Amino acid sequence: MTSPPRPATTSRQIVQLKRRQGNILVAGILFAAAGLMFFCNIIAVAGVSWPVIGLMLIATGMLQFYAIWQIRQHVHLPAWGLVVVFYITFGLFALTAPGRRFAGLALVFFAGLVAIGILRCHCGYVSRRGGRGWYWLLAGGTVTVAIGGLLALRWPLNELSLVSQLLAIDLALNGLALIAFAVQLGHAAADGAKERTGDR
Repeated sequence: MTSPPRPATTSRQIVQLKRRQGNILVAGILFAAAGLMFFCNIIAVAGVSWPVIGLMLIATGMLQFYAIWQIRQHVHLPAWGLVVVFYITFGLFALTAPGRRFAGLALVFFAGLVAIGILRCHCGYVSRRGGRGWYWLLAGGTVTVAIGGLLALRWPLNELSLVSQLLAIDLALNGLALIAFAVQLGHAAADGAKERTGDR
């Protein structure tokens, strides 16, 4: 009786991720740059406007789609598709219906952030099979959970500037997590290549 086929080895999974290392690195840089740009804008003008929040959420949704597409074999794409829709929908709503109507949905948005953070943690957990660096994705998801939870606990006392600053920080820190993950992928791929050479 033949044994069932074995799953792909860790080395093969590393190679799959390694092929997209550059794209993952670019995604991280874009995340970090966008978060830093929005945060500096908020600090520079000593406040924030609804259009800035709307643009920040739309940018996050688009970048999230680009980033998650690079590791699509390791994640549940429909769930992440909902994340992209979530960000873009709330971004458009902030642009077109700011003020009290948006504030009424704030708690839903904060709860959504917690759910997104949990998804990011899960993404990091399943990526552990691809080698080192997965804990950076886990850390980025933990930050999102913490920010969403903090804002939910403070609702409805959150100031608009605090919400926007924390969203910008979350965007930047998740960018740094992606950058660190991509760098670690390079180290893991190099180690895998050495192991294959040694086996020969």
